[in-house]
Amino acid sequence: MGGVDLLAAARVAGLRVRHEGNRLVMRGPKRLEPLVCQLLEAKAEVLAALRDEDGFAIPPLRPCRMCRGRRFWRHVHGGHFICDTCHPAPALELVAESIVLAPAISEDLKRLLERYGWEPCEAH
Repeated sequence: MGGVDLLAAARVAGLRVRHEGNRLVMRGPKRLEPLVCQLLEAKAEVLAALRDEDGFAIPPLRPCRMCRGRRFWRHVHGGHFICDTCHPAPALELVAESIVLAPAISEDLKRLLERYGWEPCEAH
């Protein structure tokens, strides 16, 4: 398996993977230790895949868990999309992109995004 596939498999299994420089930082249940070993064996490929994701964020597919809002924004310095109702942007120049969710998303698109590590919106 390549770095992208390993990363997707890890996220689907419930492992959180990120990088700090040349270090892989992983959090998850102990039962995923064999998958952690695979990620470490392919460290260079996994780091490359993680670096490719830098600056890219998958928008939430569901309304905000707290307020059910459908407007989200992402900070110019990256990170996750943030609910505009719960946490409005303090200044327009800090908004890298802004989205409004459609009323519904197809199950096919949801499965495709979940396959590549999509996680539901979390309240911040």
